[in-house]
Amino acid sequence: MSKTLSRGFVIDKPLNLAGFRTVVMDRDVPYEIQAVCPADGARLRVLATLRGRADGCTIRIGWCSACNYVGYIDRPAQAWVDRFYASGTWDVARTGHRGLLGKGEIEPNPALRIFLDSEVPKDTFVCDVGCGYGESLRLLKDAGYRSLAGIEASPHRASHAATYADVPVYGGGFEHFLQKIRTDAGDKSIALLSNHVLEHIQNPGSLIDAASKIQKPGDLFALSVPDVWHEVSLLQLLFFPHLHSFSIDSLSLLFARHGYTIVSRDLSDPRMLTVIAKKADGRVPLGQKEFAFLPMQNKFLRALGLSGKQRKGPFRLWWYKKVDGGGQDPIFASRTVDLFLARVLERLRRRVPGGRFPWKWRSSGTQSLMASPLTEQSGSEDSLLIEFAEKIFLLYK
Repeated sequence: MSKTLSRGFVIDKPLNLAGFRTVVMDRDVPYEIQAVCPADGARLRVLATLRGRADGCTIRIGWCSACNYVGYIDRPAQAWVDRFYASGTWDVARTGHRGLLGKGEIEPNPALRIFLDSEVPKDTFVCDVGCGYGESLRLLKDAGYRSLAGIEASPHRASHAATYADVPVYGGGFEHFLQKIRTDAGDKSIALLSNHVLEHIQNPGSLIDAASKIQKPGDLFALSVPDVWHEVSLLQLLFFPHLHSFSIDSLSLLFARHGYTIVSRDLSDPRMLTVIAKKADGRVPLGQKEFAFLPMQNKFLRALGLSGKQRKGPFRLWWYKKVDGGGQDPIFASRTVDLFLARVLERLRRRVPGGRFPWKWRSSGTQSLMASPLTEQSGSEDSLLIEFAEKIFLLYK
């Protein structure tokens, strides 16, 4: 007799993705396997498995016991990802964004603060790695930095950034063009800036390694990434552009392996890790830690509404867009009643008081999928199983 598993469900279809789009991940997509943690080389333990019922395609998400890293074990191959980013359609909704059109103020990202607060001398050569549309480069130029350059893998972003910031922007692979930055900088010290980039690239270590080869002892690398503990759990499983989720221990180990020490994390906030790493003059010792699986498992169970009794019928799997919180609501047979109650709950959740996250993050609203209980003859007791009624689909903006 089949049983209902409390650690899984079936995703039937999208309900409200609010700006996100879907891409099918089936057997026609070439995959590669990342079996070890990119931060420390430890073997990853399976945290969750995605499986398409239509073709049996499987994607695993892993967890590292040495640093609490979370990321895809099975992910699209580099060539497929390169074509995806080069297509120009993956963030088409942003091509008319406020900064480029000159509408409103550009809000500096946390990693940029060390430059805007004048902690880095103005004669330093500053390179924004993954400069996007050039907002940070423009702010740096306005702040008085004159030796600037950017690197951006997405061609349409690189083109916009060069025009908007009016500085050299190299379009293509980070590792290759970092060597070009060393030549451009001459004898100057190089400071690197990277905001929400490391989680996107196939091999994060290759970027840090390339940086270490062009920076001198004492040079700084300011970097921001989502915090694994507070990133939206559902998106850690389904938002495929984010291949990796890092903890402070992950970043410390990753930088240490390439000769850096983290000298500050004061600019971090409840959602984002922002660290300042300094190139050391010699080897950096690696700290050895061992973490328990249960805290990370419980984070996902709570956010996905799986920590209690599993619902017996179809339900609305919802989550906040910008903070890690979510759950399961019943779906009613009457579409009118169902939509009415969904809207009421959406408004209530936008206005929920208190909590560790600012209201402006909760007020961004929620997203949702239609899901059903997962029934199996047997199931894993310590990992999540998320099936798709048809083929696996992942999310992107």
